[in-house]
Amino acid sequence: HVPLLLAIYFVFFLAFSLFVAAFPLYATESLHWSITETGIFFSVLSVVIVITEGPILMWFNKRASAESLTIWGTFIIVLSYLTLLVPNPVFAYAAAVLYALGNGLMWPSFLSLLSDRAGESNQGYIQGIGNSAGSLASIAGLLVGGILFTAMKGGVFIVPATLMFVVFGMAFKLRTGITRI
Repeated sequence: HVPLLLAIYFVFFLAFSLFVAAFPLYATESLHWSITETGIFFSVLSVVIVITEGPILMWFNKRASAESLTIWGTFIIVLSYLTLLVPNPVFAYAAAVLYALGNGLMWPSFLSLLSDRAGESNQGYIQGIGNSAGSLASIAGLLVGGILFTAMKGGVFIVPATLMFVVFGMAFKLRTGITRI
């Protein structure tokens, strides 16, 4: 599963980087937010990620496999990007909470899978390749995100939603004899 995991790593970061590039433009043009309001949005998103990766993830880890948390966390991220298609501050904050919840469940679980599946002797090597794939995807996503926003305005979030839906489908292939949820 290591090539599949590396592909997921790349596509996840590509979608995230598109979001990061497009959201400040979206906040300014569609939501009419100031820099401060955009900063508050990202702060709220970050606080919810911290809460999710702490007590919420600990609770879920006792009840679900890393594969399941990766799958369903990814699906929640898809919903967060789709929520941004409605240009409304309430929907934007709902998207932030959904993204933070999905990311907080998915990403640590995914990294655990990558580490486990790489094997003890290849963990550092595979993590390094994953980080390189993520960096390459980030460069591409940040460059393309602004261009896509110019062409699509608020509809740009359909692109990262679609990419994350691809990750969602790919994540199902990670399931191998899972006994927990």
